[in-house]
Amino acid sequence: MPADPGFLREYVNLPAKNLLPLPNELSFEEGGLFEPLAVVLHSMKFASLQLGETVAVFGAGPIGLLTIFTLKLSGASRIWAVEPVAARRKLALRMGADAVIDPNGVEPARQILADTGGRGVDLAMDCATRGASLDQCILAVRNAGRLVVTGIPSAARLALDFHTMRRKEIAVFNVRRSNHESEGALELLKAHRAKLSQILTHDMPLDRVQEAFEKLERYEDGVGKVTIKL
Repeated sequence: MPADPGFLREYVNLPAKNLLPLPNELSFEEGGLFEPLAVVLHSMKFASLQLGETVAVFGAGPIGLLTIFTLKLSGASRIWAVEPVAARRKLALRMGADAVIDPNGVEPARQILADTGGRGVDLAMDCATRGASLDQCILAVRNAGRLVVTGIPSAARLALDFHTMRRKEIAVFNVRRSNHESEGALELLKAHRAKLSQILTHDMPLDRVQEAFEKLERYEDGVGKVTIKL
């Protein structure tokens, strides 16, 4: 028996209660943004952003880009986006980032501390959870600041600069899912569809799905979010 292809198929049966109607104002491609946006809205409950606070967002994939957009909409005064892929740094600026950092060119935490006069940011949001991103978040956030981990690491166990985190008394939160934020995400998409649709950079047919995943894995061709079509 072949491996289960998930929803990469022409038809699938689901309970009606699991479905939401797509608003007429949104295309199928735009509707594909509601799930990551719903996860971001859930993460904002842990972020507890106060008007005028500063934020560092690590990772500018779809979740990171939507996080930047939502933070700016919620009143963040300055947002640093840390992202190694040049095309995604450009997208981060379009979504509302005030500054972008290439972690291959400079240590992000050192740059953020320099920019904030050594204080650090009020909030760090790790939407990548790769390499040294967690430790960089810990270093970049201020004393008694907050760290929200939205990214899903590939490893079951992670090394962590625990003593710096302890000395700073950083509050750490992790995000699992969207947790009933889907309706709100659809409303936000309707209100800001022109801006958010910039994340949708590619659409590819179902018979090229492997190529699509490889493109995403290699960050090729300025890829942001890929839509698979029949």
